[in-house]
Amino acid sequence: ALIVLVALLFLTPLLYHLVGDDPTRIFAQAVLGAVCWSLLAAEVALQIEDKLTRRLAVLAIALLGASTSITNWDTTILSESLAISATALAAAAYLRFGRVRTLGAAAAAVGATFLWVFTRQNHLVLLGLVVATVLGVVAVARWRTRRWDRPLLVLGGGLVLVAVLASAMLD
Repeated sequence: ALIVLVALLFLTPLLYHLVGDDPTRIFAQAVLGAVCWSLLAAEVALQIEDKLTRRLAVLAIALLGASTSITNWDTTILSESLAISATALAAAAYLRFGRVRTLGAAAAAVGATFLWVFTRQNHLVLLGLVVATVLGVVAVARWRTRRWDRPLLVLGGGLVLVAVLASAMLD
């Protein structure tokens, strides 16, 4: 079962294999974190019209991403740093999907969720909540508009595929 779990949660071992020694791993985790938190801050900035509110929101995200509660994980050679970064990336992707609602944004959200799920074991449980929520939104959108929203269907279907893949890898 442990071998299956390690194979399932491939993102951290893959990164560590690609970058080699511990100082490089720490640097890579910090860079990935900076990129993911920056993407989240940029997407939040695009969501807010009021200039002052937008600047305060971006500052708050930047401060959170740079806080020691977040950055201290970069120095641990564990999956927590990547899990936090993947969470910020997934949040940015879902915010973008809500803003632009395109097939590309749906695919990006599914991709970010895939990375998020295959980073930490507890994300597998949370994936069920994400899938249920998105499928609920799909159903409500269908009921309200009497038509299928293609980007929303791609998001829902993609998340179901990620869940099936994750479940199959656990069996």
